[in-house]
Amino acid sequence: MTLRSIGEAVIATDIRGCITCMNPEAERLTGWQFADAKDCNLSDVFKVVNAHSGIPINDLVERVRNEKGIVVLAEDSMLIASNGNRYQIYENGAPIYDDANEIIGVVLVFRDITQEYDLKNCLNENALRLQRVVDTSMDAVIVIDEQGMVDEWNPAAENIFGWSYAEIRKQPLHNLIIPKEFRERHLQGIQKLIKDDETSFKSKRIESLALHRDGHTFPIDLAMTSIKTENGWVFNAFIRDLSDHKNNEKLIDKHNIILRETQRIAQLGYWELDLVNGVLEWSDEIFRMFDLDPATSEPSYGLFINKIHPEDRERVDAAYSQSLKTKKAYNIIHRIVTNKGIRIVHEQCDTDFDDDGKPIRSLGMVQDITERVDNLDELRIAATMFRTHSGIIITDKNGTIVRVNPAFEEMTGYSSKELVGKNPKILKSDRQSKEFYEVMWNKLSATGVWQGELWNTRKDGTLFAEWLTVTVVKDDAGEVTNYVGTSQDITERKHAETKIEYLAYHDDLTDLANRRLLIDRLQQNIVTCKRNDEFGAVLILDLDSFKDLNDSLGHSVGDEVLRGVASRLKEVVREGDTVARLGGDEFIVVLSSIGKDPSKIGIEVQLIAEKIQSNLSRPYKLKDGQCFSNA
Repeated sequence: MTLRSIGEAVIATDIRGCITCMNPEAERLTGWQFADAKDCNLSDVFKVVNAHSGIPINDLVERVRNEKGIVVLAEDSMLIASNGNRYQIYENGAPIYDDANEIIGVVLVFRDITQEYDLKNCLNENALRLQRVVDTSMDAVIVIDEQGMVDEWNPAAENIFGWSYAEIRKQPLHNLIIPKEFRERHLQGIQKLIKDDETSFKSKRIESLALHRDGHTFPIDLAMTSIKTENGWVFNAFIRDLSDHKNNEKLIDKHNIILRETQRIAQLGYWELDLVNGVLEWSDEIFRMFDLDPATSEPSYGLFINKIHPEDRERVDAAYSQSLKTKKAYNIIHRIVTNKGIRIVHEQCDTDFDDDGKPIRSLGMVQDITERVDNLDELRIAATMFRTHSGIIITDKNGTIVRVNPAFEEMTGYSSKELVGKNPKILKSDRQSKEFYEVMWNKLSATGVWQGELWNTRKDGTLFAEWLTVTVVKDDAGEVTNYVGTSQDITERKHAETKIEYLAYHDDLTDLANRRLLIDRLQQNIVTCKRNDEFGAVLILDLDSFKDLNDSLGHSVGDEVLRGVASRLKEVVREGDTVARLGGDEFIVVLSSIGKDPSKIGIEVQLIAEKIQSNLSRPYKLKDGQCFSNA
């Protein structure tokens, strides 16, 4: 009765291993009825294999006979029932003795632990997955006990602080990465937490300083959590090196200062109007130009209009309204009234529109040109102006050059003798259209001043960019006598702007699109695919064993391989596709407009993926040999 009601499965055999008894639980797990299993060999009924290797375990009875005691017969045992069901089991065996203390059989006791086994495997997999996340994290992950000794130290921590895990394990954290001035506070904080027994300690982020192995300190972003275990407190720290971030902030601050100073010197301010939310922003120079206090004056279109000379308000307001209707930029010269008097400004504005044609943002610039206009009469003499570092060119009313200054000679490579008597067309490049010059002359005729950016050609044939202001000079009768052009060579600035813009959207190692450009391209492709009812695809790949290659051959070789991978990826994709590098050996290929038939998309993408793999599997020629890699 006890054997039948026991929760565990029981099988008894004689000394030969033939079954003499089995309870209902054993019948359920093996799939055999005792009537059928009786006198059968144990291995025929109780089919047990290693769960990992699948190798049969047939020596159960022999092991019990030999060890003559209770034994755990096998670890990771799997029972295969007669109906094909598989059970993870835990089994014990013990000998059966007769009155003469001789072994006459074996009893096996086993139970189904499939759920426990699966749970254990799941926990192990989750732990392994978590460990991989920690190991590949770009941030340092550090675990210490309540004595402050290091228990965990991921590879990112090694890179950030310069200490290997082997060196720092079970060492006091505060002596190694915390600057001296913060160590006492760190220790007091841990002790207070332990003393207060704050089991609900909340994570918080702070910026602080950390100590590198070589002795220098650097800024970090720190987040901490804590767990109270049976063995005491465990503290987890997540640390990000902010060195590059802080350096970038300093660089941005420096550029902003330069921009503000440049605007102040040029008396040029900018404004931006959010037409969706009605928010208007002015630069510091506009406040200064309008003689307004930023602390007490809230930018608004009404305030701007009120600062315009009453005789010019309607014209300026009409110019802006017309630009919204025509979706073209406006360019106007008008007067403003300040506490210091009337000033003359040159204003330009352009507006962005959404896909429905609604205006969403206006961006404009205002430049104080009072002095320039006031000195138009003096520009006919131009003697003082010729001492400027800006290039000066003066023509007669027919456009024939009559004088240039040394700065203009240096800028163009032509001597004054070579230029006088010629038309400025000698400098003309193909960068500007015929319509460009028509607009320029129309503007000059209408306002007397034109200002803008254009490209011209030097004597040696090279192109240069210049910021040119052309002013009409008239005599007392109002007749045009001369045109005066003032120009600055902005070639280097234009190249720098182009380079900065390019670097902002490309990976500096491989010259591929970076994450920022990738997101933009993805958004564009999504819009295009939706509009055209087409499909696109995104391929994500990384390189096999790249870390081993990088560690064994060095980062310079790794960089060379990454550049080779980038080149091969660009060879495979089409002109309209995008290849991007996210960092490390991670690449993304965005395939645009593959087709409209969903049944063919998978095949097309697979062909491209196979082509990529084939192309990447070819050997990479290096300076000192070659290597192989694949994705």
